[in-house]
Amino acid sequence: MAIKNELSILTKAEQLDLYSPPLLSLEQQRLYFTPNEIELTELKSIRLRNHRCYFIALLGYFKSKPVILSPSFNLIFDDMQFISTQVQGGKGIRPFSINKMQRDRIYQRILRLLNYQKWDESLHFAPLYEHLVMVGKAWLEPRYLFDAAAEYLATHRIAIPKYTVLQKLISRVIQQVKKALNNKLRIHVSSELHGFLNTIIDDKDGLSLSQLRAGAKSVMVTELKRLTVYHQLQPYTRQIDNAVKGLALSY
Repeated sequence: MAIKNELSILTKAEQLDLYSPPLLSLEQQRLYFTPNEIELTELKSIRLRNHRCYFIALLGYFKSKPVILSPSFNLIFDDMQFISTQVQGGKGIRPFSINKMQRDRIYQRILRLLNYQKWDESLHFAPLYEHLVMVGKAWLEPRYLFDAAAEYLATHRIAIPKYTVLQKLISRVIQQVKKALNNKLRIHVSSELHGFLNTIIDDKDGLSLSQLRAGAKSVMVTELKRLTVYHQLQPYTRQIDNAVKGLALSY
């Protein structure tokens, strides 16, 4: 189901940075594009030299960040020239194209070598969703949940899926956590207290919750109003304490 109002998590620049090939320095090229013995053995089983160079490039990018990419030759021209001349020990390489099936086969090799799984909605959505619901009970902020998702995926060696997949998942998590909190509030907060709190907040001269936390600091009207509201809250003190404990909130 399409997201009607897409949840904003990453900026356009952050999305581009995550889902594009990394810009590597010479030292990083040497680090990420130099295959080990096991990778060399896999490399030798690839017949076409062009495909071997592309395999090394995608393998290095995945080591840099576990995202499945589909870069064109022109986008990674410098890396391909480095791999062809410095790693494969040959001349420069001419532009070529890779179709989806060929790229998928290369990534199958990479995932197997690095002991990673490709994102599978039927297998991975529910466990990650449940994990983020638990995280969201402590801090329900979209970027925090995104970072928690990335950490979970890395721990379980699952490639980071498309941005829209994580948008949908995190949006559902936020809806679920808010729904659960509302249900708990109905249990712990009486209709009288609920109405009183709404009156305070909806009042045109009302005070925010952060303002209410402090006592009056002067004889100004707004400052004295804090004391008035505080006294009005006194009958609900025990109920409020129970609600805080029931929701596992900090004071």
